[in-house]
Amino acid sequence: PKQLQSKSFTQRYGVATSVMEYAGLNLWPKGYPQGTFWQTVLGPYDYYAIRWGYGRVAGARTPEAELPTLNQWASQWNNPLYRFASDEDVSYRDAHAIDPRVSQFDLTSDPLSWGEAQLKLSDHILQTLDHHFPQYGHTYDEERAAFESAFFTELANGARPEHYIAGEYLSRSHAGDRGAPTPLVQVSRSDELRAFSQMRRYLLGDDAWHFSPATLNRLVYSEWETIQGGAWAYNPPPRHDEPVAEFVEGTQQFVLQQMFQPLMLQRLDDLSLKAKPGSTMSLTDLFNWTQDAVYSDLKDPKLNSIGLIHRSLQQSYARMLGRLWLAPATSGMPYDAESLARAKLVSLRDDIGGALRRPNLDELTRAHLQNLADVVSRILDSRQVEQMR
Repeated sequence: PKQLQSKSFTQRYGVATSVMEYAGLNLWPKGYPQGTFWQTVLGPYDYYAIRWGYGRVAGARTPEAELPTLNQWASQWNNPLYRFASDEDVSYRDAHAIDPRVSQFDLTSDPLSWGEAQLKLSDHILQTLDHHFPQYGHTYDEERAAFESAFFTELANGARPEHYIAGEYLSRSHAGDRGAPTPLVQVSRSDELRAFSQMRRYLLGDDAWHFSPATLNRLVYSEWETIQGGAWAYNPPPRHDEPVAEFVEGTQQFVLQQMFQPLMLQRLDDLSLKAKPGSTMSLTDLFNWTQDAVYSDLKDPKLNSIGLIHRSLQQSYARMLGRLWLAPATSGMPYDAESLARAKLVSLRDDIGGALRRPNLDELTRAHLQNLADVVSRILDSRQVEQMR
């Protein structure tokens, strides 16, 4: 991070290793030094790749004679200036990608710290929009466009720590390359917990989302929209306001689906075969951490109200646990995941019962918890004929 805050560094090396990187905007909050915003020069990997492809190899008269030198040049994987990864290495949607250092639109060798700085920056922008938009005499489309820019950036950075779940650092070095690590090195449990804690704080937790009602009441559109390159005319958005709850809930469900898909759960379960117990996260950790993020407020003796976004998350996650237990996917869902899903539903039933005994619940929160209790009971009391796998 300190290097990317240095203009002398970024003017020489850029903000990423290559112009082919999907690099984020190198923007830092007030009080931080500020390097160049974008990739304005060739990166170190670009020079490295150009040299490998076109550099003169002294004394080599045939392509085969160049091989020893080319292999020597290519052996520098351990140098972070020369690392680069391909598109398939960011395929987190299907749990194929495993190395959290490989991502699009982030920066630095510490993506979690960078992401947290960006989250604080986005939050500050969202809280101060009313002071800057719209300009006098202009429409409120200006503020709506500015809100969407900061809000969707915040959603993306809130979800990105998911890349650390079941993470493994990947090396494509060859045997014998100097200083090269083993092909797979598990991300430490402490870093995975740090990532999940960041995701909980900014995306999943009961206190994660707060919006200024005054700002939300300004986010309208004009019948003739000109800010973002087009006119609504007779085809406007279905809502006049900005559906922030739906956007947040959609991102939350997307992240949960990524973490609890069969391949991810397989990989997490298999880590117990490759790492010392406690050195990296386990399948049990995933279920425990998520359960606590989604339902810890039920244990609060002063519980009075649960907000709209968190009520929806609690309902959708209970149903996800139900599907994991009652209808596990046939493509490799671990039995351990089924077992943990059932255990968490039993625990949740007890927590809901305790929460319903709170005397000061508002009417909607009580109705929500009663409905949630019924959902969990129907799942746990289900009788089904299971086809043998």
